[in-house]
Amino acid sequence: MRIRVFWVMAVISALAVSSLSFRPETGAVEKLFHFQVISVLHELEHFSEDIERHENADVLQTHFISSRLAYKRSSILIDYFFPILFKNINGPDLRYAEDDNPDLIHDPHGFQVMERMLYGKPDLTQLKNECDALIQIFRSINEQPELSFKFRDELVFDAMKSATIRLVALGITGFDSPIALNSIDESVSVLAGLEDILKLHDQPKTLQLINGSKQYLLGNNNFNSFDRLKFIKEFADPVYSSLSASILSSGYLLPIERRPLNQMSQSIFSDSLFDINFFSPNERYKMNTGRIALGKSLFYDSIFSMTVKRTCVGCHNPSRYFTDGLKVPTGIISSVKLKRNTPTLLGAAFQTKFFYDSRASTLENQLNSVVHNVDEMNGSLRESIERIQERKTYSDAFKKEYPNDKQPVTEYNIANAISSYIRSLSTFNTKFDRYMRGKAELTINEKRGFNLFAGKAKCATCHYIPLFNGLVPPQFSETESEVLGVPASRGSSIADDDEGKYTFTKSQIHKHAFKTPTLRNITRTAPYMHNGVYNTLEEVMDFYNKGGGVGLNIHLDNQTLPADPLNLSKKEIKSIIAFLGTLND
Repeated sequence: MRIRVFWVMAVISALAVSSLSFRPETGAVEKLFHFQVISVLHELEHFSEDIERHENADVLQTHFISSRLAYKRSSILIDYFFPILFKNINGPDLRYAEDDNPDLIHDPHGFQVMERMLYGKPDLTQLKNECDALIQIFRSINEQPELSFKFRDELVFDAMKSATIRLVALGITGFDSPIALNSIDESVSVLAGLEDILKLHDQPKTLQLINGSKQYLLGNNNFNSFDRLKFIKEFADPVYSSLSASILSSGYLLPIERRPLNQMSQSIFSDSLFDINFFSPNERYKMNTGRIALGKSLFYDSIFSMTVKRTCVGCHNPSRYFTDGLKVPTGIISSVKLKRNTPTLLGAAFQTKFFYDSRASTLENQLNSVVHNVDEMNGSLRESIERIQERKTYSDAFKKEYPNDKQPVTEYNIANAISSYIRSLSTFNTKFDRYMRGKAELTINEKRGFNLFAGKAKCATCHYIPLFNGLVPPQFSETESEVLGVPASRGSSIADDDEGKYTFTKSQIHKHAFKTPTLRNITRTAPYMHNGVYNTLEEVMDFYNKGGGVGLNIHLDNQTLPADPLNLSKKEIKSIIAFLGTLND
């Protein structure tokens, strides 16, 4: 294995020497890419041969790990330029359905499936099939003709920034290696892959930062004790900043178009990292200060409800961090209790699915559903148009904010104005955010809590850094749902009867699946879970610590939460909750 790795490194060094200017020699990145892919192929082919020879578990695991390390080194370009293949290379070991065809359920494939097989009771036939399928994928990638048109400098640098976010959010947290927990060594390989590319672009400052990052990882490679907070703040984020600075100084900017990340932002923890307008329907409905002000007025107005008494603020109270503090809210008729807990609106814009069951794709659609729900507001946006037009203040505001519409007061414009206000409720001004920017300090206990959150407790494998919700990095276009096995009541071994996302998709794997919520402001937004079953974070942490529903003797066939106990001590749980307190705006 060392000979093969040395050979690849020798070729990479030769490619680097030929490029003495900032711009690499034409085709240099493509050549590097093929060498990286060939390295993965060599490792996988040897691994396949080991399986065929029925080598013992230690040998198989060793060669599996070497294959993973080779893949991680090549992943900067593969993950970015071949996203459709990603799920079959390194996707989670979970069955999944496509949004537009939920009846078609796909089995998982790739490295994470092989990891589960290898560290359990391996079926060598299945293991070889998975390995050989991966070999075919990498062969097809390697046979792609004339990739230079893809590997334009601006896209390659964006791929490196994307890989750095992935390293922070999914790499060091154990998402990619949930059983073997080989995350730290794999992160070294990712950084080595960044080095390979940067050597072609004459980037000494960033290379120096990456080398320091690698050395830190190599000297601190125990998964549970690894100081992730220090690594992110002092090593990974500076790498991201240096890459961003290189892009700005070189003019390697991407075309102006809708994308979730602001390419001018130079930190993963900047308050300008995310472009809020990416989460708007389109350019015509972009948020602006006038629409925010108009939406805020409507948010506090009872003009939409049947009784003309109920407002949005009735359930989303700013004094309660835009929740209501109830287990489940009361309906428009006080004797009616709604089915699901009221989520906070703070940071609600940063997702691509809305409602606990993910049935709405925009805030506008969600608002429409709420207004027309017979139990919530029992109102009508259409019928409210006339009432709004009768109020000169509103009528003038709509004309000003939607000047290109012949009829400015429409159902959709009403929904867009309120949604603009909700989109504005995102400050990124927590103690944690300020700490990452060097503007605040965390206590030793809070730091310990973050490292547990992003490590042993595996919280960050669903509540992704830096948003701490279910919007999956680094593309930030898919909002995840999970099946946790939440009980009907505290202490119960009966699952809550709400079937969640299944009520919308009718896909069997979505039974009892609920959207992963934000953890920002979580200590202020009790009670918790979709049904408000838990009053305290200690109760929530106890649920997760036991392995979710399985730990309560609730056995759902499709539980996506790992069922193994986390073995967190009471002291560790307190530290995690202390960290969660730093996420309050």
